[in-house]
Amino acid sequence: MESKKPISNAKKYFESFQKYFISYSCFNDQQSADTLIKFLLSLNLQPNSIFLNRLTKDKLQNTGKLGLLRPLLDNGTLSKNLPGVGYEEFVKALYANNKRYKILFITLDEKEGYSFEKLDMVDNRINDIDACGYDNKGNFFQYLYSLPKQDIIFKIKAENAQLESLRVYFYKTEISGSLTPLYPQNDPRSLAKKAGSVFNYAIDINELFESDKIAFTAKVNGKELSSGPLDFFFGDTQSWFIKVTADKISAFNSKKDLDDEVKVEKENKPIDTNVDVTTVPEAEKYNYYGDLKNPKKILIPPDAPLKSVFKLPNSNQQAAKDLVGKKLTTDRGTTVTIGNLLGSGGEGFVFLSSQSGMVIKLFNDDCRTRNRKEKIEFMTKKRITHPCIAWPQESLYDSGKNFVGYQMMCVPPPKGKGDMEKMAKDMVFMKSVTKEQLVSAIVSICNTLEYLHQRNVMLGDIKLENFGMRDSDFKAGDFSKIIFLDCDSYQLDKFPCQVYTDSYQAPETSGASIGQFYRAIEYDRYSIYVAIFRLLFRRMLPHSRIRKPEEPDQDKWEAARSGVFPYSLTDARKTEASAPKAGGCAAIWSHLPKYVKQALFDAGDKKSGKNYMPLTRKSAGEWEKIFKCYLADIKNKKLSKDKDYNVGYPMTACNYADVDIEMVREVQDSVVRVSLKAAVKTALITAGFKPDP
Repeated sequence: MESKKPISNAKKYFESFQKYFISYSCFNDQQSADTLIKFLLSLNLQPNSIFLNRLTKDKLQNTGKLGLLRPLLDNGTLSKNLPGVGYEEFVKALYANNKRYKILFITLDEKEGYSFEKLDMVDNRINDIDACGYDNKGNFFQYLYSLPKQDIIFKIKAENAQLESLRVYFYKTEISGSLTPLYPQNDPRSLAKKAGSVFNYAIDINELFESDKIAFTAKVNGKELSSGPLDFFFGDTQSWFIKVTADKISAFNSKKDLDDEVKVEKENKPIDTNVDVTTVPEAEKYNYYGDLKNPKKILIPPDAPLKSVFKLPNSNQQAAKDLVGKKLTTDRGTTVTIGNLLGSGGEGFVFLSSQSGMVIKLFNDDCRTRNRKEKIEFMTKKRITHPCIAWPQESLYDSGKNFVGYQMMCVPPPKGKGDMEKMAKDMVFMKSVTKEQLVSAIVSICNTLEYLHQRNVMLGDIKLENFGMRDSDFKAGDFSKIIFLDCDSYQLDKFPCQVYTDSYQAPETSGASIGQFYRAIEYDRYSIYVAIFRLLFRRMLPHSRIRKPEEPDQDKWEAARSGVFPYSLTDARKTEASAPKAGGCAAIWSHLPKYVKQALFDAGDKKSGKNYMPLTRKSAGEWEKIFKCYLADIKNKKLSKDKDYNVGYPMTACNYADVDIEMVREVQDSVVRVSLKAAVKTALITAGFKPDP
């Protein structure tokens, strides 16, 4: 149901928000623009609180209306950051990692206004957002949207105890992070009805829509026990399972999760001691099964194919095109339509989605299996929302309620360049890219990888092909927002990564062991070293070298195991004699500052390097620290003795002494940690927003 509500005190209403997003529709004519800007200038707004997207800016520029924004720029309220996304992605990026703002969307397009309010209604992760418009007399009104009356049914069952009574409480997460209950304690409306061994609870979706946490309080043997607040998502019917202990109850919204919890307790699962995760809340971490010293065998059962209404044979483009226009249902009960076919891979096909900013991945018949379904459903239920990670956001089902794939954010690649590997192959790219851009990409990759590692997510198959860029960022020369692709292959919890690439794998592993055991974090740490090296050295591997005639040939894995690193820290002639001639590797090495040379040497040289052995390898956060310093030295021109210090792939060498500088002391002494607050701030900055201090 759609309606408009007049705003009696527009000034007070506007100043109650923290962020503002203005639609292009407000600039359709001079009077509309003048009315809004004059009103905004009269308000007491925070600096950088008003946003446009790039599309709006481009339209204003093309129509000669960009000057209308000058007053807002002059008073500092208009942010210079222009996120290249629509309003839905803008909100979701600001809400990443539970960071919340009170947001107002201003539009004269009714369809946009109601769509924005609908987003608030159907996504209970997002609240405190409003949409408003105004007429030619400057009278403001609020767009309102409500769903038809619909009860959400909760079915709750205790597995190991008899419950005397059960109450269900809902909470809204406020801007401050505090929780506001929907009902007071012991309110009669919170009481669930008992039906045999199951408790039933029903509530209208319109009453519930701003709540994003659920909690259970049960009476057991006359004693009240509580679960504490838990995440939940909308769905017509939800099943919850409760486990009772001496002093609390634990709640799970699937029987499988409860069984997994019990199984893990019995196994006395090992804890990862190699990553500092003390600053990451427990709720954000997955179970970690990797263990370098005592590898754990993969737990998942043999796989089995799944049926579907769709027939999607491998590599059958026509069968994929025939699905365009078909309807799918998400795991949260919403409907999406399959759009145009974008591409295909070994596992399936990717299509545009009718949901703005999203794409659909459908698995082909061979890859649509039970284990893949369980993994994707696990990922979409306990999902990661980060602007640089194309994480599966919603599981998708056909008209027969069969699992078929998932939705993820859309990452339009640069034309003809789908990923970092393809870019690095391109001769035009190699000639035009700057060292600052390459190092910015490395900093971005390491930052995001550390974020995942601190949540016990292992990539398993790190390689340049699995990192990409948006076309808009590539055209702008902005390499600071590298996107992680193919996230459904990651290792998390009991779900392993079952693919690998020889040239990136740690020397101590083998193809056989990778297929049988969970990956340890040390394997990822070796792989990111290889990825960094390949990005710097025109896709060459760190142990590729000129061999003496008497030396036997080695494959990539054997070369890594030998640990012979062909680059010298001090002797340019030795490097020239042993480094590969292709790509000018010796020249590239010569231009790197001393501390970068040292870090690469330590990671690659088995005989003298400090970080070659698994337990000594640098974390992604430590690599980020080193390359942040390098980036600062490039920007501050500290390497200017070397005339080619900012050439991405220089072909002529420089004197080592010209770049013989140390790391900045402040950076060297800093400790890289990814706290929740820092991660949110980094994610927002990476997405192009300027968060509050």
